[in-house]
Amino acid sequence: MKQTEPVPENSANDTTSRVANHRKRRHGLGLLVIGVLVAGVGYTVWKNGHGASEKADNAYVHGPIFRVTPQLPGTVVEIAA
Repeated sequence: MKQTEPVPENSANDTTSRVANHRKRRHGLGLLVIGVLVAGVGYTVWKNGHGASEKADNAYVHGPIFRVTPQLPGTVVEIAA
């Protein structure tokens, strides 16, 4: 005959507390995931929306090029303002 271990009286309470802890853990993890997603979306919107100012990467590549040449030969010694 096989012997079975006696079942403790509070085994039902252990099961319910384990289920409650599992639910709390899943709820907390879900809130953490939602928080990270909201922060990521917020950062993306802020980063892309902040682009209202123009960027000047290679701004003069397509602009006209002018040569600055003196009208008289010689070296400038003084500028009279």
